[in-house]
Amino acid sequence: MKTTIFVRILLATLLPLILIFSLVIVTINNIIYTTGTSFAREATNLLARQTARQISEKLEATANLLELVSHSLGDVDYRGSKERTRAPAAIRRILAADPAIHSAWFAYEPEVFGDGVRHYEELVRHQGELAEARDLSPEILADPGRSPWYHRVLESGRVYLDMVGDYDYGLGDGSVLVAAINHPIFSGGRVIGGLGADLKYEDLFDPAAFRFGGRWQVLLVSSQGRILYSEDREQVGRGLLDYPFSDQERLAATLQDEEVFLGEVYSPLVGGESLVCVYPIPLDHGRQNIHLFLGISTKELYATARSSMEVIVATSFLGFLLLAFSIFVATRNIVRPIKRLTGDFNKIAHGDLNIVSREGGPGRNGRSRVVELDILESSLWKMLAQVNQAHELSLKAADERLEKERIVAAAQAKNQFFASMSHEIRTPMNAILGISEILLHDGHLTGSDRKYVSDIRVSSEALLAIINDILDLSKLESGKLSLIAVDFDFHQFLGHLRSVARHLMTKAGLVFLYEAEGDLPRCLYGDDIRLRQILLNLLSNAAKFTPAGSVTLKVAAENEVVRFAVSDTGVGIKPEDQAALFEPFTR
Repeated sequence: MKTTIFVRILLATLLPLILIFSLVIVTINNIIYTTGTSFAREATNLLARQTARQISEKLEATANLLELVSHSLGDVDYRGSKERTRAPAAIRRILAADPAIHSAWFAYEPEVFGDGVRHYEELVRHQGELAEARDLSPEILADPGRSPWYHRVLESGRVYLDMVGDYDYGLGDGSVLVAAINHPIFSGGRVIGGLGADLKYEDLFDPAAFRFGGRWQVLLVSSQGRILYSEDREQVGRGLLDYPFSDQERLAATLQDEEVFLGEVYSPLVGGESLVCVYPIPLDHGRQNIHLFLGISTKELYATARSSMEVIVATSFLGFLLLAFSIFVATRNIVRPIKRLTGDFNKIAHGDLNIVSREGGPGRNGRSRVVELDILESSLWKMLAQVNQAHELSLKAADERLEKERIVAAAQAKNQFFASMSHEIRTPMNAILGISEILLHDGHLTGSDRKYVSDIRVSSEALLAIINDILDLSKLESGKLSLIAVDFDFHQFLGHLRSVARHLMTKAGLVFLYEAEGDLPRCLYGDDIRLRQILLNLLSNAAKFTPAGSVTLKVAAENEVVRFAVSDTGVGIKPEDQAALFEPFTR
């Protein structure tokens, strides 16, 4: 059976297109699904690792704070009556230093003060205030069975970390699952008492970190499988393995061997097939490690990938139909005049000359047929040129879109890096600031010791300001930097500024001079962080470009205006370069 040229062109064009479209759709769908699942696993593992590290650092920071306070309580003479107030003040400072600490306590053995009485006190956060807990008494502290956390500290002389502490503070709120850190108090080489702090599990990490991809199930689980934290209060205290997971043995081995579990299993807590991650949280003190459990429905997690695949399939199918229709119309319009011309030529070849006279004369007929072929050829070339131009525009638009996406992704990665870096550095820096603040309130520090601690606090604040400067750079690039005006002590501000400047100049081998004119105000209203940043930049540049001599900071107050001037004995700035002083990216 012979087929016409029209049918042959359609078959030769559409069959390869169907095959190519099918392969492209399958390949794209496979890439999208594979990439989506791989990204979800990597993001889940990274989130679990960051959260586990955050919890571990929070517990270690609290343990270090207790160790520091216990040393200060041990190095005193307990024969004085005033020393009895040091421990109550210490636990209040502990609670003030970290809002995540739920309660703090101390206890001294009866022979410490020589009155045969066991001194103790416990404060707990209750309804937004500090309240005295009612779960301690001399009888409870004297009984190892009722206060094992206290007697283990007395007997071992080591830190005791109870990750499954279940305590009722006697304030009517019922029992609370906490992480309890208990530290001994030494005096004269022996344990004379204990100091401790309890942290609620919901205060150990930021739940806002889990607001992507869908509804996450976040749990903290002990090594024995007991649920220590869950948004569902009814789950707290139950065993994780009491729920019928599809891979119970592997989950049990993960909890026992302190390993990482990441896979897709049936989770009754989530309610279906889920991506589950169990990540151990290593602790330096004690052996009762805990695990972070993350779970999310794969239906929710991969919803974006599935939606993208459905859109691609629907768009591709519609595009194929439109392309097939366009090919059909174009082929029909192209083949029809060629077929007519072929028929005319065939008739002429067989001696049928009436075809010329049929169209109204040989002259007009000849010109008409030639013009149609010329138009057909010209149209073909124009169509090819338009297709090439459209293809080039499409490639250019795709390149621009990819470049924009790369720039946005790089900016997001940089901002995330700055935020993560600043958060990771801020945590120990805040601990140092809190500890130095506690030491400065200690009335037994000598003058030199207080000077050293004050220098530590000033240097820590300066380093924290540098970290904020890094974030400011990111905010500047995104156009989100703003001034924050506050009331601040101007004399204290100048004292800190002079201390840092004197350190910079001494390090550079220069002499730092300070001059004050007029009646300097005691208090100013403005952004002291930005003001300090500008002045330190000026002083730092002066030190950098002054090989020898001195750098002078002059502060003058006149008519409610405060002026700052920084001068040095360096080479100065050439007159021709002064015009570009405030231009960016110039030196």
